[in-house]
Amino acid sequence: MLEEPIQDLKAEDGNCDINAYEYLQHVNLSKNEIRDIKTFTSFPHLLTIDCSSNQIGDISFFEEFASHLQFVQAVDLSSNKIKQLTNIPQPRVTRLNLSENEISSCANFSGHPSMMFLELKKNKLLNCAGLGNMPCLTTLNISENEITTLKDLVNLPSLKTLNVNSNKLESLEDLPDLPSLEHFDVGANVIEKGDQLSKLTTFRRLHVFIMAGNPWADEKGDDLKKEVLIACDELNIKKVNEDEITADDKADAAEEKKNRIQAAKEAEEERRAAEAEKAANPEAAEEEQ
Repeated sequence: MLEEPIQDLKAEDGNCDINAYEYLQHVNLSKNEIRDIKTFTSFPHLLTIDCSSNQIGDISFFEEFASHLQFVQAVDLSSNKIKQLTNIPQPRVTRLNLSENEISSCANFSGHPSMMFLELKKNKLLNCAGLGNMPCLTTLNISENEITTLKDLVNLPSLKTLNVNSNKLESLEDLPDLPSLEHFDVGANVIEKGDQLSKLTTFRRLHVFIMAGNPWADEKGDDLKKEVLIACDELNIKKVNEDEITADDKADAAEEKKNRIQAAKEAEEERRAAEAEKAANPEAAEEEQ
């Protein structure tokens, strides 16, 4: 095992040959020009791999050499040239960082039994196909993509933090079942209506909700917090955007909701009375027309 991770190793031919280190456990080859790291499959004791900021374009070797790298726990391949997320059959991987790549599809990824943290920030994703079936996943960052739907985020029972900031979501209509969700960042999307806030009530553990940067949220301004509390009064929301929720906020929202219910009730009563009067005096109604 090396005393220090290898850093700033320049592989001018774009490949990496470090076969002299048979018992290597931690490798850091970030900020080089490396294109191929298949050679790592020769190191059975590897625990962590950091090859961020290189020129790696493909990670299919993980599946190709499925019986290798059986003890790897953390992989950082951010800021490379990877175009798709494929299967990672190595069973002990809990952290995978693929941010700032060129990934346009995760459809060939079928989930992972141990993954806890998955970073896919700043890629080219249009949807979440393939990003399901991870029973241990607690944190998923898919911000700064071009995602229009979250419907494929299925079978993620442990997910606590979901960041979909800066995508192209137009609504919350197809939110999946995420029973452990506590922190939901949907800021900087293109949501223009607030009538779907009630969809959040299925997230019984939700504490933090971020929506700033959406057209409807910006239109509401300081009233956004109240609207969220009115729609989600059954939840224990503690923070909306950067604003902490106070007891006064909850009381104001409860009073506003009560007033709206009363106003709606009165409007309905007036409508029914008008219809009854019209039915009782059809001739007068015709004259008014």
